[in-house]
Amino acid sequence: MPKRTNPYQELVFKLESALAPTGARVVQSALLTDRSGTQREVDVLIEGDVGGHSLRIAVECRTESRPQDVTWVDELLGKYAGLDVQRVVAVSRSGFSRSALSAIESSRGRITALTFNDALVHDWRKEVAGLVVALTVVTVQALEATVVYAGDALGLSRDELMRAELEAGSGRPSGSVKQFAEQQGRAASNDLVATLFRTHPDSLPTEFSFCVQITDDSLLVRHLTEARAIVEVRLRLTVRVDLHPVALQRHLYRDTRVTTGEVSLGTQKYEISLVHAKRDRPPLGGCATHGETNSTAR
Repeated sequence: MPKRTNPYQELVFKLESALAPTGARVVQSALLTDRSGTQREVDVLIEGDVGGHSLRIAVECRTESRPQDVTWVDELLGKYAGLDVQRVVAVSRSGFSRSALSAIESSRGRITALTFNDALVHDWRKEVAGLVVALTVVTVQALEATVVYAGDALGLSRDELMRAELEAGSGRPSGSVKQFAEQQGRAASNDLVATLFRTHPDSLPTEFSFCVQITDDSLLVRHLTEARAIVEVRLRLTVRVDLHPVALQRHLYRDTRVTTGEVSLGTQKYEISLVHAKRDRPPLGGCATHGETNSTAR
């Protein structure tokens, strides 16, 4: 732990001020237990809880007048190999030597290097947010369907039409009109929700309705013993969007970075796995799908 110098105290104040709205805690001289049972001191620990998972960023500081060399980087890599910390930020008052920066680059995102001046203007909220994705569960329910018949209508009520069976032109069953509507709605809602994420990233609606019109002259609607050809199906659906935070763990497998996360929703367990290209920065999202529910990590 460096002496409590003015730059150090200024950095701690910056961290506390920037992260207070997020609920993350900033702890000086934190003690963590490694896999061998040994307690290790962390200069500054940023800690939060998301979706039942603990998120930790360690900030290690050096205030010496000379640039830090590869020795310090190697020490950090060894120290944090056995600690439950998702990221390490190395802060040096005088910067880093070429060998140190090369070693940090080789750590593939495990360590971030900052000078004290850089750390004071760093976006710490984004640093924390980069350790979390939100699993977006999109649930589609068909509210109403109307069909355009090729000839005479069957004269079904709204409820009877939703329960009626659909067949493709070859006679292959396509499920009920309701099942068909929700299947088509899930496909359409994926694009719609993706567009809403781009256009309204901070105000995504949790529930909304939309309509889908499908033209297909190869479908038959069957009720009891009667069947009629249809040329168009008009659907009104409701979409519910639920966001579930997922804490990310980053690993290094040989020379490949892997990011993983998991969350349980009721009896279903969702797992996210991201494999990063060697020169890519770690992305902030991925995809997971379970059963009939469309799920996208953001």
